[in-house]
Amino acid sequence: LNNNSLSNLRTIFWPTGEAPAADEQVCATWLDQSGIVQQGVALRINDGLSSIRALTVTKNVVYGVQWVFNVHTWDTSQPEPFTGIGQYDMSQVVMADNQYLPFPWRICARAIGAELTFKVWLPDREAEPSWSDPIHARTTTVPNDFLTPGTTGWYIGHISAGGSAHYGSLETWPGNVPSP
Repeated sequence: LNNNSLSNLRTIFWPTGEAPAADEQVCATWLDQSGIVQQGVALRINDGLSSIRALTVTKNVVYGVQWVFNVHTWDTSQPEPFTGIGQYDMSQVVMADNQYLPFPWRICARAIGAELTFKVWLPDREAEPSWSDPIHARTTTVPNDFLTPGTTGWYIGHISAGGSAHYGSLETWPGNVPSP
């Protein structure tokens, strides 16, 4: 995403023509960013006439604590559009010697039934971990009202005016979630 002119953009984007599915997977590689940027992935996106609903897994930006990853539900028809349903310390993956490891960082997330699992790793330093890896993967339960089929995509937020973030290797698997 380049050339943002807004002060605090938050958006979800997804491929066109993707069929909605309840079980799905999405991946992205975060290549670089300028300033404080919140990258993420989105699952079960429902773009309705008056609102958008989705699940997101995002890199935290509050207080510069970017080793924490957040899982939220989103419903833009509500006064408070997002609700946290999980927060996970991924410092063993993205930090060493009290410093952030440089990009690229890779994230994959999948929703199967009421379970949302995500994994984070450094693709230029390590092999893709399994979905059950105790260091790289985390799982949470999705609220019942977010079990409906939707599409998959990506999230970007908190980009200051003129800021940028670059993603690579954007992939989705609607309805046909691959094995670990």
